[in-house]
Amino acid sequence: MPLAQIHDVAVQPRGIFWLATREGVVRHAPAAWQRAATTGGEPPGHFQSLAEDAAGRLWAAADTGLWWVEDRVWTRLAWPAGFEPAWPSGEGLSSLGGAGLLVTTSGGAWRFDPDTRQFARVVHPEGRAVGRVVSRPAGEPPGVLTRPPPAAADQTPLVERYDGRAFSPWPEAPPLAGVGGEIFFLERAGNGDWWLGTGTGPAWWREGRWQFFGPADGYTGDGALAWLEFEDGRVWCASLNRVLEFDGRRWTVLLTALDHVNDLCRAGDGSVWVAASNGLFRFYRGAWLGVGTPEGLPAEAVNCVREDRQRRLWVGTAAGPAEYVPRADFEPPRTLSLEWTQEASATGEGSGTVTVQARDRWRFTPEERLVFAHRLDEGEWSAWSPEPAVRLRGLAQGRHRIEVRAMDRNWNVELRPPVFEFRVLVPWYRDQRVVVAGLAGLLLTLAAAAVAVNRHLRLRRSYADVERLVEERTRELRRATAALAHSQKMTALGTLAAGIAHDFNNMLSIIKGSAQIIAAQPGDRDKVLTRVSRILTMVDQASDVVKAMLGFGTATDRTVQPGDLNAVVARTVRLLSDRFRREVEVRLVLAPDLPPVLAAADLVQQMLLNFIFNAADAMNGRGVIEVSTALLPEPPRDLVLAPRPAARYARVSVRDTGCGIPPEILPRLFEPFFTTKARSDRPGRGLGLYMVYEFAREMGHGLHVETAPGRGSTFTLILPVAEAGEITRAAGKSRPETDG
Repeated sequence: MPLAQIHDVAVQPRGIFWLATREGVVRHAPAAWQRAATTGGEPPGHFQSLAEDAAGRLWAAADTGLWWVEDRVWTRLAWPAGFEPAWPSGEGLSSLGGAGLLVTTSGGAWRFDPDTRQFARVVHPEGRAVGRVVSRPAGEPPGVLTRPPPAAADQTPLVERYDGRAFSPWPEAPPLAGVGGEIFFLERAGNGDWWLGTGTGPAWWREGRWQFFGPADGYTGDGALAWLEFEDGRVWCASLNRVLEFDGRRWTVLLTALDHVNDLCRAGDGSVWVAASNGLFRFYRGAWLGVGTPEGLPAEAVNCVREDRQRRLWVGTAAGPAEYVPRADFEPPRTLSLEWTQEASATGEGSGTVTVQARDRWRFTPEERLVFAHRLDEGEWSAWSPEPAVRLRGLAQGRHRIEVRAMDRNWNVELRPPVFEFRVLVPWYRDQRVVVAGLAGLLLTLAAAAVAVNRHLRLRRSYADVERLVEERTRELRRATAALAHSQKMTALGTLAAGIAHDFNNMLSIIKGSAQIIAAQPGDRDKVLTRVSRILTMVDQASDVVKAMLGFGTATDRTVQPGDLNAVVARTVRLLSDRFRREVEVRLVLAPDLPPVLAAADLVQQMLLNFIFNAADAMNGRGVIEVSTALLPEPPRDLVLAPRPAARYARVSVRDTGCGIPPEILPRLFEPFFTTKARSDRPGRGLGLYMVYEFAREMGHGLHVETAPGRGSTFTLILPVAEAGEITRAAGKSRPETDG
């Protein structure tokens, strides 16, 4: 502002001054969180940790160097050659009392003498790696974590005393055997118990052993990074993302939604400060409240917090240090207005919202950062909430009083909160006339409901009777279907037997003639051998026919398992008699190298015989029937029955040169008891193709029919190809057991 525009200046305590200008009066006051000045205006950079030396000087470890403050001005001291400012969790600056300061990083440890401003690398006499300071007992040398050298990696880490000159054992400290992961602190409570913080959680040394805590004990934090003890014996632990309290029996979560807790500090006024990567949080007067860049912090990420001997609070952030000056803002905010809005309630109780408008007098805290507490009808004050609205439920009819007080982010509380009175109106359903009418309607509704329930129960009983009847009819239908399947099989067997009897007669004639020739000429060795060979051939042929008929006539095995489709087709055709094959030419076209299919061989055989006999009937006993197999990449369109899903399929087709099937008959082809042979020489019962459909559906096979009047028909059975795992399991089940 140009000086020519300033007419007068007035100064007040705490750094406040007023300006009288042409445009009005301007007030200036320092913020509660004041950024520290640096020598020469040098940017401080990332502050990692804070510590005091024996003279009470405050020091800070930063990426840019080692800083100290004097008269609120920070000065930088460069790190020594070979120093690497890498700061894992828990590493940084610690006081050694009169011996100076200890700086620990991931690359080692250094001792700093504040008087001479000299650094010296700390080397363990046994070659152990010097880690972070894990214990800071009052008036004693700190406990430093040391780890064994690589040559003795199987040894246990130790916590040793370090006084700035030498390491010494700490016999009072409990052993760390069996403790895994990172170690962040080892502290002794007022009652003599020890507490250990690790990357997996806290541990409690009692009765000669470590008791580790986890979710079963209520500890839901990720690791234990910092520790505090209170006078009443309560213990606080800070994990990566929350703060928890232990009351001697169980852990309770106090604060959540933290992004990597970096430090925990208890101030002289009893408040607790938590430094996290998403802000600074304070527990004060029974409530948590956070501060950030809107309140003056240099950066949102806070790495460390410490109160010095003058009771001044300092924080180190990602953009440098800041000092908390609470006296800079000492006036509380004021509530400007309260507005009641009643809401409709289905329960008949009063519900609504009190909207709050408040403002910090000098606007140190923005309006959206204020917090509020309320009490209703002289009751208890609620917890602080950032919501500028109070939602009330279950209010009785009549007048109510509510008080709302505001608090800013400097913990200034409104001393005389306004009192607001509002009235809860009677809902319409509490009107007597409406209530009477409602009761009358309720009685009518109940009567109607009673009638409806009675009819519903009667319907349920009727439904139960129908379900029992359907179940009984279903069982009868299943029994009838099984009997029908056996009857169809026996009918087919009878048809086969009529033709096979003629074949057996021819075989017996050849055997008889050969036997007569042998009896007539026993001395002719060549003729005897020729006739014996013919007899053996006829016997083998007869044996094959008998085996096929025995296998076909036994009870059907419906177990689906991998099998050779070509072998099943060839075995089925062998069942046909020579007489059948003289009347009808049966051609076999078998695909080579056909993979095994999942099927029940007997059922496939029965379905193929139905297809062949129907094809023979369609040609009036004269013509060509082609039985072929092939591998299908995918099922054809217009399926009568879709097969179960599989990677590949195989098919067996029966094609005839008969009259074909008319289009109007095709949709009814697989219906039970539908037949076109009722008046033929070989009348049917209309159950053959129906049984084929049922068998195929049961086994997960598909069916396809291709036909045209005058050009014959093709019936195709589609079977899923067996996968390698199914073939292996089937082979395992069929393998005979051997004695070990």
